[in-house]
Amino acid sequence: MNQQTGALAVKYVSYILFINAFVWGSTAFAPIDFIGRFYLDVLHWPAGDGLPVYNQNLAWLSAIGAGLLAALGVIYLGIVYPAVRDGNKPIVRTAIIAGIVWFVVDSAGSIAAGVSANAVLNAITLIPLIGPLLITKIGA
Repeated sequence: MNQQTGALAVKYVSYILFINAFVWGSTAFAPIDFIGRFYLDVLHWPAGDGLPVYNQNLAWLSAIGAGLLAALGVIYLGIVYPAVRDGNKPIVRTAIIAGIVWFVVDSAGSIAAGVSANAVLNAITLIPLIGPLLITKIGA
């Protein structure tokens, strides 16, 4: 993958991060929380085992998680995308390391919490998150 294609992939990944942040964040808003609770039900495989019950902790932790995910989208769009486009190796390598750190911490915590399916989803998420960075000439 060349730099321009890799940069474009990173840009699209950032848009996906924004969309997921909005969907997850909707859990914090009672009038539209069904969207986020459905999203969480799908992520907590097997889907269909019941929507999470709305409570203050669910809303609060969803708002925090969605905020962090949106911030990651901003970082990818504002820092990582230009770094890939311009061939900035230190930033690209740092983004790769950050993706791996997220994967290890989130997956280990998910397994410890009894939601090992999330570790599988994390592995699927890791591919578009760091894949374009690894296969561009600057990420190697």
